[in-house]
Parts: sequence; C-alpha cells; structure tokens
Amino acid sequence: GLTALGDEGLVRCVVNMPPKRFDSDQTVSFQARAQAQSMPNCQSDSMDVQVTPRPEIAITVAADRAEAKPGDRIGYTLRIENTGLTTIKGLALSNPLPPRCQYASGTEGGSYDEPTDSVIWQLPAIAVGASVSVGWTAELEKDFPLGETTITNLVVAHIDGEEPIESGETATVVLSMPKLSGNLAIEPNHARPGNTVVGTVTFNNIGSATAERVSAIIRLPKGLRAESAANEGRIQRNGRDIRWTWD
Repeated sequence: GLTALGDEGLVRCVVNMPPKRFDSDQTVSFQARAQAQSMPNCQSDSMDVQVTPRPEIAITVAADRAEAKPGDRIGYTLRIENTGLTTIKGLALSNPLPPRCQYASGTEGGSYDEPTDSVIWQLPAIAVGASVSVGWTAELEKDFPLGETTITNLVVAHIDGEEPIESGETATVVLSMPKLSGNLAIEPNHARPGNTVVGTVTFNNIGSATAERVSAIIRLPKGLRAESAANEGRIQRNGRDIRWTWD
C-alpha cells in the first residue's frame, strides 16, 4: 500500500534460531531496507545479534553412605558437567540442607548461607565437556523417630538469565533402633552338689535409640530353682525364670 507523508509503517517477522546452525557463540547481522517507486536511493539499516547456545548441564549428587545412624555424618559429592555447546559462566550452586541435618564443612569454597539454610558455591567458568566437583558434610541430629527415616538431598544450579536447574535426589536411610547386647556370667563356673552359684547379666545398648521398658531374664536349668533375686528381680512361678524390668 501507500504511506502518506508523515505516516509511519511497521512490519515484523519471526525468525527461528536453529540449534544445529548455532553450535558455538556467533554474531549474526540482520539487514533491512525500505524503498519506493521513483525513490532513487534505498534506506537501509542493520543490527547485530549475539547468539549464544543455551547452556546445558548435568548434575549428579552422591552420598557416601546409603544407611546411617542418628548423629552420624554424611558426605555429599556434587558433580556438574557442561553437556552443552558453550562455556558456562556465572554458575551458582545451592544445596538446601535436608531435614534433620546440620552443616559441618564444605569443599571448594562452599559455605553455609543462613538466610536460605543452604550450602552455596560460586563456580568458575566450565568449558564445554568439562566438569567441576564440590562437596560438603552434613551432621545428622542425634534424635530421630524410632524406625527408618529417609533423608533426601537435591541441588539447584542457577545460571545467569536461565531458569534454575535441579538435580535428581539421592537418599540415605537413617536407622533409629535400640539394640541390646547381653552377657551372662555364672560364678563359680565349677560347683558341687549343695553349693550356691550366682548368675549376673550385663547388658549395653549399642543401638542408635533409647531402649524403653527393658527387661532381663535368667532361665535356670531344669530341676533348679532360684533362692533370691537382687535389684528388684522377680522369681516367676515356675521358679526357673528370674525377670528384671525397667520402665
């Protein structure tokens, strides 16, 4: 159509930037020109556009143990690989602390950020095909619910101008269970008919949680009966079993 004197015209086009065409940082030049009938000279303009391939990374998180007990430490190793077509710059890594974990230490400049309750890193540039590994150590709380508790951990990468990238999760199972170890001693261990022997049970909680309503039992050989039981032990009706119970 015609554009009257003083009018302004506007045209627009959409151009796709195919990834296969831009496999590295490139500068492309766009040109435009305007002309009209009986117009001796064209009016032209140009603009350069910097095309940078979208950054692509692979994040893996590994724990140094699949099972742990309350109060243990778990070492995490975080590996970031540049799987894209351009050098990655300005990458910040954030590892929110999993529940029931406290920060113990970090490597490669990692530090605890209290406002976000995370371990953070500011990583150097990562070339195409290269990788960077960092790590930190978590200390588990000493009190956990009885049974199994799964602690999961994931990492978030932040690259300037891009959406956050999350890693997959790694899991450690925390076992919180009491475990009693007992030892029976009979003194003397050589006796004659008519002698008296004394039985003692020593036990320890070698598990990872407080043991409640603990009981100890000594069972006498068939034909023998207990005469007495110290420390509030109770001789059962059959006379062969002596039981101690603590709440």
